Amino acid sequence: MTELTHEDILVVLIEEAAEVIHAATKCLRFGYDHYEPGYGNNRTVLSKEVGELRALTDELILDQQTMDNAYRIKIDRVKKLKERFAQK
Repeated sequence: MTELTHEDILVVLIEEAAEVIHAATKCLRFGYDHYEPGYGNNRTVLSKEVGELRALTDELILDQQTMDNAYRIKIDRVKKLKERFAQK
């Protein structure tokens, strides 16, 4: 079996990120539980696309501590932004 290079993984990661954006946009426009023939349920499609994106991030062998820290920081920032907009 041929090994994937970092470049191979990055190319597919970019494609998957675009598919996550597409699926998330459909969730916003039509709702999580909307079903479209030929496409499926929005929540299911988004779950599949995020899973595929996660698979690729795992293959890149990234720094887990940096990712964990970034995760916490991002969630805190989003919560603070939401609070700020709710006050206006």
